[in-house]
Parts: sequence; structure tokens; C-alpha cells
Amino acid sequence: MRLLLIRSQLTRISFRSFSSRAVGILDECYTKWERRVPLCPSHVAELVKSGVKVVVEPSKSRIFPDVDYAKVGAQLSNDLSPCHVILGVKQPDQSKLLAQKTYMFFSHVIKGQTENKQLLDKVLDLNISLFDYECIKQPSVQKKAPRLVAFGKFAGIAGMINTFQGLGQKLLSHGISTPFLACPPSHMHTDLAAAKRTIKHMGHRIVKGGLDALDLPLVFVFTGTGNVSKGAQEIFRLLPHKMVDVAELPALWQQKGPHKQLYGCVATDADMVKLVDPSTRTGAFNVSHYREQPHEYASTFHETVAPYTSVLVNGIYWDQRYPRLLTKAQLQDLHAGREEDVRRPVLMVSDISCDVNGSVEFLERSTSIDRPYFDYDPTQGVRDQIQRSGVTMMGVDILPSELPMEASSFFGDRLLPVVKELLAHQGTTFKPSAELKKIGIEISDAPPGLEGLPSYLFDACIAAGGALCPSYEYIAGLMQQRLREGVEGPSQVGAEIRLHGHLFDSGLINKVLDCIESNGGHFSIVECLVQPHSKTSAIIRIDAQGDQAVLDTIVGKIQLLVQALESAEASIVVVGQGGMNAGAKLHGGAGGGSVRVQSGAGQRVVVLGAGRVAASLVEFLGREEGRTVVVASAIKAEADACAALARSGSGRQLDVRGQHGELEALVGGADVVVSLLPAGMHVPVAEECVRQRTHLVTASYVSDGMRGLHDRARTAGCTLMNEVGLDPGMDHMSAMSIIDEVRERGGRIVHFASLCGGLPAPEAADNALRYKFSWSPRGVLAASHNNARWRWEGEERAVDGRELLGAASDTEAFSELGLEVVPNRDSLAYESVYGIEGAPTVFRGTLRYRGFSRVMRALQVAGLTRDVPAGDGVVTWGRVARDEKLVVALRKELAQCEELLGLTGDSPMSNPSSILDSLCHRMEERLKFEDGERDMVVMHHDIRALMPDGDIEAFSSSLKLFGDDRMTAMCRTVGVTTAICTQLLLQGPAPGEKEIPTGVVTPVCKELYAPALRMLAEEGLVFEESKTIIAGANKAAKDKAVS
Repeated sequence: MRLLLIRSQLTRISFRSFSSRAVGILDECYTKWERRVPLCPSHVAELVKSGVKVVVEPSKSRIFPDVDYAKVGAQLSNDLSPCHVILGVKQPDQSKLLAQKTYMFFSHVIKGQTENKQLLDKVLDLNISLFDYECIKQPSVQKKAPRLVAFGKFAGIAGMINTFQGLGQKLLSHGISTPFLACPPSHMHTDLAAAKRTIKHMGHRIVKGGLDALDLPLVFVFTGTGNVSKGAQEIFRLLPHKMVDVAELPALWQQKGPHKQLYGCVATDADMVKLVDPSTRTGAFNVSHYREQPHEYASTFHETVAPYTSVLVNGIYWDQRYPRLLTKAQLQDLHAGREEDVRRPVLMVSDISCDVNGSVEFLERSTSIDRPYFDYDPTQGVRDQIQRSGVTMMGVDILPSELPMEASSFFGDRLLPVVKELLAHQGTTFKPSAELKKIGIEISDAPPGLEGLPSYLFDACIAAGGALCPSYEYIAGLMQQRLREGVEGPSQVGAEIRLHGHLFDSGLINKVLDCIESNGGHFSIVECLVQPHSKTSAIIRIDAQGDQAVLDTIVGKIQLLVQALESAEASIVVVGQGGMNAGAKLHGGAGGGSVRVQSGAGQRVVVLGAGRVAASLVEFLGREEGRTVVVASAIKAEADACAALARSGSGRQLDVRGQHGELEALVGGADVVVSLLPAGMHVPVAEECVRQRTHLVTASYVSDGMRGLHDRARTAGCTLMNEVGLDPGMDHMSAMSIIDEVRERGGRIVHFASLCGGLPAPEAADNALRYKFSWSPRGVLAASHNNARWRWEGEERAVDGRELLGAASDTEAFSELGLEVVPNRDSLAYESVYGIEGAPTVFRGTLRYRGFSRVMRALQVAGLTRDVPAGDGVVTWGRVARDEKLVVALRKELAQCEELLGLTGDSPMSNPSSILDSLCHRMEERLKFEDGERDMVVMHHDIRALMPDGDIEAFSSSLKLFGDDRMTAMCRTVGVTTAICTQLLLQGPAPGEKEIPTGVVTPVCKELYAPALRMLAEEGLVFEESKTIIAGANKAAKDKAVS
């Protein structure tokens, strides 16, 4: 229990005995298969030559015999007491640990593993200085610095060797003998060279007809691009083989034998996944986008690769964010009707990554060196014996141990310089960094044995002088938490604090824990991302033992600590300060319950994005006393400027794609998150919100990915509110207020047309396009390529995105402006949303000034809106090829636009690798709003209903709004509408009104749109509405309306 009581300052220890320069090497005892060594005889020889005494514990299981160490000058002895640096690979025998020594091994304690608590207690009791190989990393500013001491690619090498034996046994179960049976597993070879000789001999037999009885190609598919996959391919290429692309696999699979070689294929991410919604991105597959937004992709491996795969050698990194490579159901489909046919795909899976139930779902368990294989049958499950049906699985999790000689040599080459540096720095002067001075470690307080050590070694010291080192004192708290779990009941008075910053380097985490205990509280660490010397996050639950005053004191002091310790650069979020049984975030219960968020002081809104519409949103939400609005943006200055619009606001720098820890902390401390990010980035934010039961609001259309979170959000008791801007948003609200009125009176909608547009004010529409941009033109250009579908007077119509602009037509809406309307996406998708199924007319359109579509179409058909390279050597607009045949009818409009945008002659392209990007840049430059120019928002609904008395009632609802010097019309409508819907979540329903549902929500429900329209009117955003009754006696008019 000693560990649980220690969190004192790092005390002085002595490494003065380094003058003896003695190093010891332990006899490994972790498992019978652990034959690796930290230093080989060749490394020991180098140390001995430099004057270092090396003592090696005798061992009968070590890969290098004792005599080899003795020959190079090492002393063989069970007594390592003369040594002050003692090296092992895995955890040593605790009973043999020696006091006041320095040990280096893989300790497996930095995550607070309770199974190793006794080991760490012993280390502390004996004043041992413990360095962990896992923490020895290259000096780097990267968040995840590369490790200096590791075992490299040997998992892939050993795994591939083992694969051949498993495949041989699987084919033998079909009555087919192959040369693979003569390839023993890795650990049965004397060394890697011997294994390679065996494999090359196996290759000779294949060439001479060793696979003739098989009469089918054997295709090995490799996944992954790291050391694991490279090691496996290194072994595979020793055999006669031909590497093929994925596109060649279907034809290859049909080729009959005899085959004198194997076939290899490296499947890339582009071969294994595809976008769920291809319309969201154009161009070639983007690996970076896949890694950043994996939820937008689905696996295609079972369709494109697996049907032509004999052996899958899996080496990919996988976690639950990514689609699975192959599922149980997909395997069952692949084997259906061919359960015992040797020509069926996926005879064997060699999962070298060994992710149990991971990317390969049916790796049900890891395997051992003794028993490396099992069979998985889609209908019978796991079988210990390899049989005809099913797939043979291999998933050994300690593969480098099967090649102990080469793995040890590789490891020792990297460890030897570290050991030398540790010895060489004995007795030098230690100059503490500014960070260490800030946490109280002065020159006189530095451990003498660590004096002068480079930072990468200092950072790897887990414990010294009977205490945990500053960067690792958190381990004690983790173990305290785990001992307390299950012993103490839930606290009646408590809070949860979420810290983010340099928690370990600065000593803040330890000061916080001390503060809790010294003021009468208890703590448990809910979550802690362990990254010493980098910004990290921690969630700590405080138990005040039923005393609210104690809790308030603790929280107040912690907040002061965070402010005072500048070196931590830390932030703090306090959640649920009070009765914790009420729910840490004061959200409604799980299971689809209603939303209940406390209003008033203490509310916290996090706004992601500081673009143009953020200003009106932050100003609105920031009006309320006591509410904090945090604006997070990739550009700190923009976040600060936007946050300044709130009474209590703060700005944060945040790259949502690259700083998940920071995002996690912000979401965890928020009552509501508002995402103003690009639409493709909403789903990862939504997933984090669901995980932490935090409400989310966006102005974007509901994507398939967002829709897929509906049930999870209901279970979590949180709302994911979407489509609450202008269009979509205000259009839904105003339309539904009319539709619901008609429905309540027993009528039905027979004509629905909704039009909306953001435009320059008439006096600013002074160019050939009659359009200007207040942000990136890419969105407008992309919308000009959308497919569209609608129904007009009973006739269903559709247009391909390539012809969308040709479907534009004049409209009488706002006749004084001279507008045209372009069909907007799939109007018929809103029949069920609005409850107007079967209406003869259902149409949604985008408003533009007349002539816009014709000029824009000229650019489009000329090929100037394509997201493709301009061509080899093309760097000026005059040399970009036009499709002259297509633009004959639009020659005048094209010439106007080319002149307007400067797309002629030697005018340079900003990005020759993308015509579209270069065009967007030109539009931003030449079609921007000038000082003093206004924008305009126009929206119009034409809705007709057949009422029970036979009358046709025609409803008109219109909005026209101009921007001003303070704010654009677009910013006001989108930002204020989104803010109002956020406010409704924060304040809850008024007396007599229904509560907002949980799950994925849009403003088509009355409990949302009714109060929102009232609040919009208070902000001056009012629709002008009128109703005309067409008498039932006017049969011709009625028939026309319902035709």
C-alpha cells in the first residue's frame, strides 16, 4: 500500500557509485518464451573495451549462451550488487530487486496498471531508480515522438513465417500436400538466416511443381504500410512471386493452374474503403481525409479484395473510429455455398496486428507461440483444430520473441548509446530548465544521479529516491482510484473537473490532488491521457463527503492554482458543482427522455468556428449575465475577436482535426456545443457530444452520418439539432407554421414552393454574374453541380447536376428584382419531413438574378469549374483548354466572364493543380463586396391548400432583409437563427409548451419552430404573410390547383 501514500517531492538520490561503471544484465523470467536480451555479447564487448564492468546473471534459456558473454569479458554471477545500472527486457523477479540501484526494463506501470502495483511498491521501498524503455523517445516537438528503443519489424517477419505453416495445414485438410508444410514456425529455426534458407528452399519446390495439385492461384493480400507489413512482405518476396494490383485480382482469380509462383497484392486504403456519400467530395481518394474523417467511409474490402484473396496478412492500425476490414457477416457471405470448397476466398487470416475483434472481427482471441492457430467457422464459431471449412486464424501477440537473436541485436543497437550516455553524464553539472524551476526544482534539489542527463533520459525516469518522479506522480492517483472503485458509494455532493494543459511537467496535477485531500475531499481520476511533457487532459471527480462548503472551497482553490501556475498553460472546466446524483451535466436521462438544461448563471456554450456568421451568434448568446461563451478556432486572433462580442467570452486555438484531446475537454465542459465548421466536420464533433451527453447545434443539412447517430443520442439523452440557419432553417420554420395550421383545420397541401437566396443588393449587383461573394465561392460552385428532383403540377421532374443551371427559369417572386430560380437538390425528400406526401407540386429553389445561370453555365461547359489539374506546363489562364464546341451558344457570356475574372492571356493561375481552386481564388479577388456595399437575403413561400369546405387557400410568406455597415444579412439570419435555437435548448420550454425532443432534430417540430419564430420577430426578422381564398364555386381555379 506504500505507493498509494506517496506523492511527495522528488528527493535526492545518489548515483555516486557510477565511478565503478558497472552494468548488470538480468536473467529473464517473464515467460518461458522470453529469450530476448537487452544487450547482445557484441554490445557487452563494446562496453567492456570502454572500461565498463558488465555482470551477467547466468541463464539456461537466454538466446545467447553464458559462455558468449564470458568470452567478451563479462563476469557471470547471480550477485548484481556491484552494479548500479541493471538491464532487463520484461519485468524482473521482485524478490531479486536490489536497493538503491538503477534499473531499465519494460515496467508496464505508466498507465497505473494495478497488476504491477506490487512491483512499483517494491521499487519505491528499495529506493530504486527506474527507467522505462517505453518512455525513451526521440527529442521532438511532435505530440507523439518516436520511440528510441523498440523491437522494429520482427513481428511482421515472424508472423509471415508462421503463416506458411498454417496455410500448409489448411490445404492439407483438403487433401492437398504443399511445400508450406515443410516450413516450421519462426521459433523452431536457429535464427532468421536459417528461416530464410528454409523459405528459399520451399520456393524451389514451388517452381518444380509443388503447387500443381492445387489448380488455383494463391493470392496473399497485405494491408498496412508500416513496419509490420514491410517485414511480412520482406519474407514473402523470398518466394517465387508476382505482385499485382487490386484491379487485376478478378481476372487472376479465374486462372487455372498449374501455378509456379505465388501472387502478392498490397491493398491501400483507397482499395478498401469508399465514401458513404460520394457527393460530399470530388477528385481522387484522399488518405488524409479518410484518417481525419473515417466515419464518412464504409469498407469495400469484402467486395473489391476479399473475394479474390487466399491469405490475408493484416498489418493495419485500427480503432473503433474506422470501418472494419472484414466482419463475421461478410465472411459468411463470402463462404456461402462453398463452405468446403478449396477455391473459396479467405482460407487464412494472419492478423499480425493482433487486434482481437478488431479490423478482422472474427479474430475472437489471441493465439500463443505454443498454439498459434485456430479455425473460425461462420456457422460454428471457434474451433481449436484446423478443418476443411472455415478460415484458419493466427494472432500471436508476442511475435518478436520468436526471433530472439535478431530482435535482441536490433534492440541492443538502439539501447547501447542510451546506456553509454547514462554512464557518461555521471558527475556533470545539471542545469534545470525554466519549466523545472517553475515547479520548484532548483539546482540544489536536482537528483545528483540525474545531473546533466539529456531530457529524453530524464523524461524516462519513472521513480527515484523512493518517490515517483514529477512527470509520473499521477500513477499513485490512478491506483488510489482503482482501489476505491467498488468500495465507496456515490457521493451526494461533488463535482467533476476537466483539466487540460501541461499537467505533469508543471506539477499541476499533483498540486490539484494535494489540494483536494488537504481540504477534506477525496478524488477519483475518471480519465487521464498520459503524455508527459506534452499538453494532456485529465478528468477528476471530487467527493466532498456531503459538505457543499468543502466542495466550494476545493473548487475555488483549484481554480486559483490553475491561474497561478502559468507554466501549466492550463484550462479548467467545472461540471456539476453540487449534488452529483442529479447528473454530472444536468442533462435529461437516457433512453430518449426530454431535454432539461438548467438556465442562468454557470452555463457554458462552446462555439466551434469564428467565421462570418459567428459574430451575430456569439453576440446573441453572450447577452445573458453569467453565461460563458467559448469560441474555438484554428486562428486564435479570430477566436478572441469573436469572443469579445459576448459579456463573458474567451477565445481558444483549436484544430478540430488534429487536437482531439482539446476538443474532448471543451465538449465535456459545455452545456451546448455550436458547430459552425464545414459540414463534413460535424459528425466527429457530434460523436464526441453523444459520448459526453452534450447537446449540439449546427446550421447544416442532416447528413447520413449525423442521421446514423439518432438512436445513440436518444439513449444518451442529448439533442443533435441541425438545419437551424436561413436555408435550411428559417424556411422550415415559416413553412411548417403554415402547414401545421392547414393540417389542424383539416386541410391538405396541394402546392408547395419554397424559394430562397443570398444576393448582393440591387445597387451592388454590377457585374456580368450579378453576384458577389462574402466567403469562399467553392460552396456556390459545388451547389451548381447538384442533382435535383421535384414535382410540378403532378409531373415528377429530375435534372442531372451537369445540366442543373440549364433548368433555371424566371420567377415572379420579388418581381421588382428580376430573379430566376434554380432547382435546389431533392425537393421530394421533404414530402415526409413536412407531412405533405402526394402534393401535386413540391418544389424548393435557389434565387439568383436573371442571367446568373447562363453566365455560370458558360464557365461550366467550358470546363473552367472542374477540380482537375490544368495540364502539363499550363500555368496561365490563356492556356487552359476550353471545350469550344459546347460553348458556341454561350460565347458572349463566356467572353464577359473571362474578361470580368481575368481568365485570358498570360494571367497566372494561383493553383495550376486545380482549375476549380484557381477559379475560386479569382472570384474571391474580383467578386468581393466593396466597402459600403450591402448584401440581401430573400425568401418566399407559395403554399396552397384544399380545405374541407372545398375552398383553395393560397398562402404567401416572404422575407427580404438587407445587410448594413455592422452586419451582413446572411450573418444576421444564419447566426441569429442558430443562436435562438441554442437559447431554446439552454432555457428549456416555457410553461405549457412541449420540450424539445432528444436525438437528431430539425426545426419542423412545433415545440421548436413556434418559440423560435416569436424570438426571430423580436430580433426584427419578420415574415410578411398573406392569404387568398379561392371560393369553392370557382371550380376551374380549384381544379387547376389540385391538377
